[in-house]
Amino acid sequence: MTLNTWKKITEPDSLILILSSAFLLRLIIIPLLYDDFNYWAFGVVTSFLTAGNNPYHIVINDPTLLYINPWRYPPLYLALTAPALLAKTLTGSTLVYLAALKIPLAISDIIAAFYIFKILILKFPRNTALGFTALYAFNPLVIFESAGGGFNDPIPIALTVISFYYFSISKGSRGTLCKTNLSKSAFFLGLGIATKIYPLLLLPVFLREVRGPALRLTYAFLAFLPVTILSTPFLIWDFASYTSLLAIRNVQGQHPLFPLAGLSGIVGPLGISLVALILLWTYLKNLKLTTRLVLVFLWVNIAIFAQSLNYMLWGVPFFTIFVAENRKLYGISLSAGITYAVALVFQGSYNGVSGTTGIYYWSYHLLHQQIVVFREFPFSTTDPLILSTGGLVASVILNAYYFLRVARVKTTIPPPDTSPAESMNRVTSKKLPKGKLVLPILLLALVITSWSAVITSSSFEDHHYPIVEGSSFQFKDNFRSTRIDYQWVFQGGGNYSINAAQGNIDVSDATNSTGYIFRGWADVIDGFHQSDSWTINFLFRFESFLSGRNGMVLANMTDGILLVLRNQTTTYFSYSDQVNNGSIQFSQADNNWHNFTEQYSQGRRTVRIDSTSQTITGGKISKLIFGDFNSGGRFGGRAQYSAVTVLINDFPVGQPSANSILFGLVLPLLSLSAAYAFLAWNHRIPIRRWVHHRPKVAIGVLNKPRSEA
Repeated sequence: MTLNTWKKITEPDSLILILSSAFLLRLIIIPLLYDDFNYWAFGVVTSFLTAGNNPYHIVINDPTLLYINPWRYPPLYLALTAPALLAKTLTGSTLVYLAALKIPLAISDIIAAFYIFKILILKFPRNTALGFTALYAFNPLVIFESAGGGFNDPIPIALTVISFYYFSISKGSRGTLCKTNLSKSAFFLGLGIATKIYPLLLLPVFLREVRGPALRLTYAFLAFLPVTILSTPFLIWDFASYTSLLAIRNVQGQHPLFPLAGLSGIVGPLGISLVALILLWTYLKNLKLTTRLVLVFLWVNIAIFAQSLNYMLWGVPFFTIFVAENRKLYGISLSAGITYAVALVFQGSYNGVSGTTGIYYWSYHLLHQQIVVFREFPFSTTDPLILSTGGLVASVILNAYYFLRVARVKTTIPPPDTSPAESMNRVTSKKLPKGKLVLPILLLALVITSWSAVITSSSFEDHHYPIVEGSSFQFKDNFRSTRIDYQWVFQGGGNYSINAAQGNIDVSDATNSTGYIFRGWADVIDGFHQSDSWTINFLFRFESFLSGRNGMVLANMTDGILLVLRNQTTTYFSYSDQVNNGSIQFSQADNNWHNFTEQYSQGRRTVRIDSTSQTITGGKISKLIFGDFNSGGRFGGRAQYSAVTVLINDFPVGQPSANSILFGLVLPLLSLSAAYAFLAWNHRIPIRRWVHHRPKVAIGVLNKPRSEA
């Protein structure tokens, strides 16, 4: 090992230090914060694909999956999550699954930060570019929404930033155009669109800057090529299901891509029209390119009521570049990180849906351990909150440290005739301080501590959400723990208890004592939705009535109500048919355990108590409630429930088909690779031509108004 190599290792360049430190900081956060809803949604949909089934067909034919909106992601993201699901299948570890999903997101953040630096170095001194790169790399919102929340946005964001970089260097100082860089910009933008539809908003912005109808058509064609290639197998597979997703709505009546369309009356169309006019004005107005990009994401964030902070991530890279370009706004640059930190802590991501706000929601995954995959969190209740908050504070401190540290050093801007590659290599001023390894070593130690604590001190358990098992989704809860599982929500002032040893839940005579089973968030009652075939099964035991009561609702299943009633001569079980307004009397009631089953198939229900059954037409399943949901009074007695099982059928069956996997997963990726290889081969001659006649890069020429350019 030479002396120069050793110096590069022990005293890395500031850019290397910033990027490596930012990556290590994300690795600390990855195992500590967790959003099980997203991981389950992505895992379920991807499991359809890896099992040889069409996920878009499954969603369109069973509204059960509509609440989670997983279908709004184009096919490329399904392919990107498939390796994580495969790793989980091979290892049986949910921790491996989460790591395989999250680490690529952290890497994407670092790639985006690197290309932000490459964009800034085109027009600013190196110290300024480093400072604003640190501003993005240590932005607490970016860290906690990717490494913490695990949202998939960093991948298409990185692809979009790369597209912006190649677009920025596609035009030379004398108006010459490098078509290779323009093609790369279009392709990376297309990859972003194939991962998430959001980057499509930037296509009109870039097309406006391209001169000539032929080039514009070429750019648009290349931008749509990836998503077209990846979507073709699904269009052939089931054209109607795939295209109908553009019009389908979730169970809340909203279209996840166009939430304004779900507003009542004329408000929705007016809102969409207003946003369309504002976007049109932004596209046509003579603005700087970066300014236009920032405004596009700003308007769209407002238009979609972005309650989830991951949608705010899209504007952060362009906001960082925008602040760097407007030197009078340098004071905002540092406050931006603090502002996002405050927003992250004190603004609930889904406050409009869950009814929770503030730090309570932000720490929801930590304080409510039943929502986290850890059965026993490796720390006390407050320690995760302290550790995660400490990580957030550290990100702000690192942000300020790097920004101020490199900003004090004076460097010169590269000469106007310097190419982007040369500017990065030549303008490495000796005045810039070299980074020390103290910080990365400290962060690496915290990474080891964080992951070791999770692996060794936690009982890591998989989700209790339904999983693909045989020919159905199955939900089953045997009350393995003394704490309330998150599929159960109890409302009102009633008394309830869980007997973990016997696997029972007791609902006793008290006001509004009701037990809900649901799949989804804590405020979603109707977690089970209509399906072609389903089965409800549970054990129940009636104990006693309250004094003066002659009836008690044991279970409410929307289409029917299971009751226990008594008259002057007998006490009996009854089923009230809510669809046909009928009533079925079953056997005489006693204090023994009984088995209740309700099966639905082909428009008919079969209701069974023990060996007595009755067939009824019609029905649906939207909730299963133990107790009287509508009583508004006392429960009416005491009952016990156990061995609850809900099967929702018509889902993927059998083992994965090799042909289906090849057709739905491998073939699109191979087709895309072939398209890129053809593009590279097609540009061999232009590349050679531009090597001999390399255009000079006009610093910031694309970001100046036409009057200045």
